[in-house]
Amino acid sequence: MNENEGKRAEYSAWLANHLAEQHLRYFEGLEPRIIQLLHQTKNESLLRQWLRILKMLKPGPAFDSEILALCEGFISNPEAKVALKAFSIHLLPQIIKRHPELYDEVDALIHLHSEGQSPAYHSAAKNFRKNFS
Repeated sequence: MNENEGKRAEYSAWLANHLAEQHLRYFEGLEPRIIQLLHQTKNESLLRQWLRILKMLKPGPAFDSEILALCEGFISNPEAKVALKAFSIHLLPQIIKRHPELYDEVDALIHLHSEGQSPAYHSAAKNFRKNFS
């Protein structure tokens, strides 16, 4: 993807995000395609926008393992920006509420990668824990 294509893709994802905020019904049933996009791109702006839409959609249990694996990958990636990690952390409570046995493992992962992170990461981690206290 050249620079112009990348910028168009970022703008398109930003527009999709704002459309989802107003008309989420247009995105219902697209969870598999969004997950596919999350696997295909390395562009963090796109990843953040699609994660945000996925969070709004509240995907069902059929997608839990794949979303969990994606989020864990983003959180544990040392080259990922804090915003992508924070968006990932914000999506996780939807899954952990259905699978409370995973809480300790996910909390340990978040804690393991917290050293040297920005306040945004720590705020997301605190918010994650607050969902379960």
